[in-house]
Amino acid sequence: MVESLDQTKERIAWFQQEKTQYREILHLYSHVFEEQVKIRPQLKLSVPEISKKLVKARWGKGLPLLGREGFALDLEAAHSLFFTISAIGQKSTPRMGDEIPKITEAVEAGELDLRELLSKHYDELHLVHEAERYGLDKGILSFLIQVSVRPCLEEQMEQLQDSLDFETWLQGGCPLCGSAPQMAQLRDEGGKRYLQCSFCGCQWRWERI
Repeated sequence: MVESLDQTKERIAWFQQEKTQYREILHLYSHVFEEQVKIRPQLKLSVPEISKKLVKARWGKGLPLLGREGFALDLEAAHSLFFTISAIGQKSTPRMGDEIPKITEAVEAGELDLRELLSKHYDELHLVHEAERYGLDKGILSFLIQVSVRPCLEEQMEQLQDSLDFETWLQGGCPLCGSAPQMAQLRDEGGKRYLQCSFCGCQWRWERI
């Protein structure tokens, strides 16, 4: 389950207090998360029905159910969120203040195809190529693209997570997209260990060492 807005704000506030050197970037993430939560109810996604047969076939071979490219997108929502977060990011750090106007200008001039970048959000090589092609900061461009599509990924992840039994998945990568976990948590009775995907936010059970 994706963390609630209040939970995220509480955690960010704790880190801002304890890790003062990260206050600037944490402040940015707080605002980004607010916008992501705000747009979730507006999403229009055509999510394909997943059969138990398909799940068994793919998981039985150790393959993720969807892969990074298998998530549906609401391009209109992602497009809108891109510009909203760009405006927030532009005011957050000097580096973003310098680089984001170059990115948005390239999009508005028709040089950079934003819809294609959003559609190929999972293709890091394509994103790097486009950034280098127009002399843009690939780290900032990647950040803007990823946070713009993340609500779509999380919405589908939550729908699937409620209907699938992740106890049968015994791999270290995400059962939905195959990406590596970004963090581990101990929770529930007995301190069960759960991993959280760095790409779609999915959580699944993993053995404690």
